[in-house]
Amino acid sequence: DVYKRQPEGPSKLTVAYSVMRFQQMPDKMPFQSYIWDLNSPNVPEKELHAPSPVTSIAYNLKVFDIIGGGCYNGVVAIWDLRNREKQHGIQPVIVAPVEKGHHDPVTDFVWVSSKTGSEFATCSTDGRICWWDMRKPNEECLDSLVLTENIMGGTDGKTDRVVGGTCIEYMLDAGPMKYLVGTEQGSVLSVNKRQKKDKSVEISQRYGIETGRHFGPVTALYRNPLNYKYFLSVGDWTAKIWHEELKSPIIRTRYHPSHIMDGCWSPSRQGVFFIARRDGWLDVWDYYYRQNEIAFSHKVSDSALTSVKIFAQPGVVQNNGRLVAVGDQDGTVTLLELCDSLYRAPENEKDVISEMFDREYRKEKMLEQQKKASEAQKKQVKENAPNLAQETKKQELLKKTEENFWSQVGNMQQNGEEEQGENNEDQNSDHEGDGDGELNGHQENGSQKQHHQNLDGDEDNTEKQDQGFNESQGQDKDEKKPDEKNDGDENQNQKDKKEGQDDKEEN
Repeated sequence: DVYKRQPEGPSKLTVAYSVMRFQQMPDKMPFQSYIWDLNSPNVPEKELHAPSPVTSIAYNLKVFDIIGGGCYNGVVAIWDLRNREKQHGIQPVIVAPVEKGHHDPVTDFVWVSSKTGSEFATCSTDGRICWWDMRKPNEECLDSLVLTENIMGGTDGKTDRVVGGTCIEYMLDAGPMKYLVGTEQGSVLSVNKRQKKDKSVEISQRYGIETGRHFGPVTALYRNPLNYKYFLSVGDWTAKIWHEELKSPIIRTRYHPSHIMDGCWSPSRQGVFFIARRDGWLDVWDYYYRQNEIAFSHKVSDSALTSVKIFAQPGVVQNNGRLVAVGDQDGTVTLLELCDSLYRAPENEKDVISEMFDREYRKEKMLEQQKKASEAQKKQVKENAPNLAQETKKQELLKKTEENFWSQVGNMQQNGEEEQGENNEDQNSDHEGDGDGELNGHQENGSQKQHHQNLDGDEDNTEKQDQGFNESQGQDKDEKKPDEKNDGDENQNQKDKKEGQDDKEEN
């Protein structure tokens, strides 16, 4: 169910109901949408008929009697409340042809600021956002854009994937040609539509592609009404606050106990937003009061809450944003009145919240710059990987060669030290004895000569010894000869004496 307030004041609201689950819509489910007057809540004031259940509906920004909406079958319809209501309610004055509409249900419908006030934009889960002019009902859309996001893959490392659109955020004060689109994949796309001859439309920024995306479809997307640079996204179990210049959220809430179906900012307080949960609870976050916990929770219905909107009257300060309308899955709309502290801003809230958001923005920007620098460094390392491998191989070879060189130098030094030690030992032994040292000093030069001299001397000595021996033998013979002669003489004398004695005896 979707409902929008009437721009001229919080006196009337229009409510549309549909079942978005595929093939789960009852056969006899009514296609009517209703306009309610807050002063008579029991009976609807007017009834709007459509060719298909209306999934999104909104009042025109200039002509309040014009209402536009998107249908479940992908077409768009326009109602004029100035027409007389017939028996079966007000019929649409304009219905786009089915073959020229979306291929899936229209998930959001917004009026666009233009001179005539006749242009509007729609998005769908078929992956397109289209711009229309109700003055040309039978023609195709003026412009269209295929919603894509970059994913890893392909020849260049990235490829585009078509994503379905779930909601559109358009605020004239933020830029007449700037749009925010939530997707089924949990990311947010920033779209720029140029008013030129070519009328080009392009995606200028993608939020949450690398980090920070929701784990499910983005169910709500709203800019902060007091600070347009920041916007709120709601999906899965969390709500996140983004800055339009950063790709990741600056603030995120803790996980809620139930799935979040819708959310919106307070039009009068910069730091307050509302969350509608599937379990029937409405949560109020007040960042001026506390940042880590829910400020207030209220049980609205036993059924799942599907939509929440706050009535804000432009140009009115007093009691602005006091009434909150909440729709549930059973088709019931509950109107709540807030206490003073939830819609009346403190004196210094704007400065405190702005400082908080700016601080978180600077912190996240610094982290993003560090991440970019790290990625650039990794990319450079990857590009230089072949050269780095060659350089590494070269360095390893040089290191190995240097190790071999120094090992050889070490071995040579060790050998030199051993030789020097031996020489020192020889010198020490030489200094111990001078004579021996001289002989040892001349041993190599004179050894052969000494050897020959010794040989010659030995031969001469041998000859001399032989000669001396012979001479000595001769001397001995000579010495023996006189002795023998003397002995012979003595024997002869004795013999003569004996013969003389014999002669004497004979005589």
